[in-house]
Amino acid sequence: MSFTDSLVHNTDPNPYNQLIVQSQKMINDAFYNMWAIADTGSPLLSLDVTVSDVGELKGDLDAPSASLHVTSSTPQLYFFVTFTSGTLTLDTNKSWDVTGWKFSFPVNIGTVVLNSGDPGYDDYKTKMGITDGDFSLAQLYIDASQATELDMDRSSFGTEVWSSETDTIQQDFKDFVQGWITQMADGDKTIIGVALQTSNPSSVNSVAPTFPPTSLDETMYPWIDPSSPGQATDDLDANALCYLMMTGNVSPPSPPSLPYSGTWVNDQDNNQGVLCMNSSQFWDQWLLPLVQVVNAATEVYPTTPYLDANWDGSGAVAPELYVGYNPDHTDSSDSYFSFGASGVNTWTWTGDSQSSHNDASADLGSWWNELEAWENTNSSSSLQFDQGGQQISFTGVSTFEFTVKQSGVVSGPYKTEATFTITTNWHLNFALGVVSDGGLQIALIPDPEGTSACTSTGESQTEGIDWDIDWDTYTNYISSTINDTFSSNLGEVENDLLEALADQHKLFLPASGTFLMEDAMFNDRGDLLATLHYNGAPPPGQDAKMPAYLAKLPKRLAKRPVVPRKKPHGPFRGPLMKIPAKEAVPVGGVPPKVAGKGK
Repeated sequence: MSFTDSLVHNTDPNPYNQLIVQSQKMINDAFYNMWAIADTGSPLLSLDVTVSDVGELKGDLDAPSASLHVTSSTPQLYFFVTFTSGTLTLDTNKSWDVTGWKFSFPVNIGTVVLNSGDPGYDDYKTKMGITDGDFSLAQLYIDASQATELDMDRSSFGTEVWSSETDTIQQDFKDFVQGWITQMADGDKTIIGVALQTSNPSSVNSVAPTFPPTSLDETMYPWIDPSSPGQATDDLDANALCYLMMTGNVSPPSPPSLPYSGTWVNDQDNNQGVLCMNSSQFWDQWLLPLVQVVNAATEVYPTTPYLDANWDGSGAVAPELYVGYNPDHTDSSDSYFSFGASGVNTWTWTGDSQSSHNDASADLGSWWNELEAWENTNSSSSLQFDQGGQQISFTGVSTFEFTVKQSGVVSGPYKTEATFTITTNWHLNFALGVVSDGGLQIALIPDPEGTSACTSTGESQTEGIDWDIDWDTYTNYISSTINDTFSSNLGEVENDLLEALADQHKLFLPASGTFLMEDAMFNDRGDLLATLHYNGAPPPGQDAKMPAYLAKLPKRLAKRPVVPRKKPHGPFRGPLMKIPAKEAVPVGGVPPKVAGKGK
């Protein structure tokens, strides 16, 4: 199995609502960028440590780096401090040139919460580009407070064979390291990343308040080659750090843990980071409730048909109906319009089978005429996403059946019947994609010119009723009403789809620089996956450079005008369909109409 197959078919973010997964390589690239642009005098560039009565260490530093520990829970990672030059002097009156030495510290990840007004809060907020909202920032850093000594297996001492040093020197060195760790724990922190969290998510994203994280934990996730599965192994650039997030102020699991499912990231350029939004959050909590307004806007609902019967066998009929309005469920957010799961990648909605009836009659002596009419409607829809792709297909169908039966006696008995059925089909196609600002949007895919999103066709069956039919009025009314709704009244839905995910990648920062989206798709479960492109911070005084791939992407679409659907003044009734009189009617006289019959 390939990496992509494992990502699409196997990955599962449960029990968390969202994940940010970064490979070890991406983390170290951010450390390198942070080191490369550091100001002169930064503790990232040089080190000067003195431990009283033990010794001192001075020197210039290479970029910091880390190795994620995935074979057990403690420590979470190993942090490396590497010297390009310098001197270690112990009170044993011996000194060493530390050029090329690398010290490995077993450490954990600590979290400091920054609130508005705290030092650094505004700088991070500016870098994120999030201007509004009530939120705090969780700053993740290298926490050496639990370390007591170096990890000697991962440390190196240039050409020195440290194990050959005397016991006294080795003990002095341990004492020095312990003093150094204490200073490291109390001093400046090496930041791994920053994430937004809020207890008031609607203030951060009013379009999709279920999206901003309300809690943050972290865990390590091993790389296991899907083409030859084995055991978790340390010191691999494809091992990953996972931010584990809950939303909606739901309590997170304790202790934090993400079961192994599939390969989220690797060490290749386009696959080093990914944002995952759980399918239950994306579909069940947000998108399906948002688009169920389309179910309401496309339902066909029957009302009482018009009938008028005359004693001579003549009469008039007309169906009456609503399109996009159900008097029993006037609010599109009503659970009546909610989708139900129908397979792994499909949801469906089926409205109630609706029916109405009316009758009218008239007589003169032994001659009489009776008309009955029935209207029956059914409406349904289906929404489906492409597994491993970006497309969302939304289709629906409505049927309207109008049946008229006529019976009576005019110069002989008669019994006739006619049925006309209108079938309406509609479709809306959407695509998830990255746009040129580095964020996501879900856009409506326009139909080719000359293709309507909704079409209606009619079919007639008649057994003896001779009526003057204008069914095109009814077929055209249903399809044109739905097409008008799609073109004019879905602005709010389309705008929410465009904007809800626009800033999701901005809620998280690496050690330096920013994240941008690169590719997006749905896995088999329907989880939203967006690969993260690491965009390093620019040197002081220089503008940020946007990666070349963004220039090839489409721009974010402009918002549509929002025109709310209006409640209809009444049901639609087209021209009357007239039924001619029977032959051989009596001469003279005005046939009475039966009181209370007809409309």
